[in-house]
Amino acid sequence: MERVVRAVSKQGDVRLTGVHIALSDTVGAGDTVGAVLLESIAKYGLDGLCGDWLFATLTRAVRAAAITCSRAGAQPPKASELD
Repeated sequence: MERVVRAVSKQGDVRLTGVHIALSDTVGAGDTVGAVLLESIAKYGLDGLCGDWLFATLTRAVRAAAITCSRAGAQPPKASELD
């Protein structure tokens, strides 16, 4: 089954396909996505999280969640692993 992340803003929908990984543990995947979203809201503001910034945020969130799921025990990536 294909995993898709979707977000909707005033400028329209953004959809991304999940990253294929060697799955270890799914605990913390949603929290990791939420943390990346909060990081972007703090940086760009809620109204600024649309268009290209929303796409970039979701791309970062998908990568971060993939890293989290590739590790046992809900170990999210550090910012340096995503930059």
